[in-house]
Amino acid sequence: MIEFVFDNISTGTLGLLAVANVSLACESRIKLEFVGKLCNVGSLNLYAGGMEISDSAFSALTGKFHNLTKLTLSADCRFISFFLDNADNLQVLTISGGGNIKEWREPHQVPTCLSSHLKTVEIEPFKCTEEWLFISYVLRNAEVLKYMKVIKLRYSPSKDLEFDALKRRILQLQPGSKECEIKFLERDVNHNTKELF
Repeated sequence: MIEFVFDNISTGTLGLLAVANVSLACESRIKLEFVGKLCNVGSLNLYAGGMEISDSAFSALTGKFHNLTKLTLSADCRFISFFLDNADNLQVLTISGGGNIKEWREPHQVPTCLSSHLKTVEIEPFKCTEEWLFISYVLRNAEVLKYMKVIKLRYSPSKDLEFDALKRRILQLQPGSKECEIKFLERDVNHNTKELF
């Protein structure tokens, strides 16, 4: 496992890693290049929440992540698209707080991981409308998906009606995978989680 803070780093492709935890505090082309050097990692936790990344800096992120099977993202929606397109063996995707998927757009072609490997998707917190397009796309196109977990935060009662309406819409979707189980959960400020029916 790699865990460290850096301001300046220069390296070639890193060897096989089990887990990498990366937190990007500010935009930097070299930091995005570093993330690209983690192409052999098996599990990646990437936090870049709230950070605005210019298109020119984001273009520094390149490469295929052939070994990546587990990804936790709290980052700009372009990271979601990048990893779906470049992590063909991705099995578990978690999009957690601090991430921004408002601007996410459907790719022109269904990524390989959706059609052959992605088994679990978890989204927390579910802010309703922002995540709807992503959830509906994944449910329609993920052919081997077993679990879709949608977690809403309990301390947002003003969103309850919107959540209930979107929950009904999600349940009406025809999943690409016949084995997909959709779970709706609620988490409170103490991180206690209960299933919603």
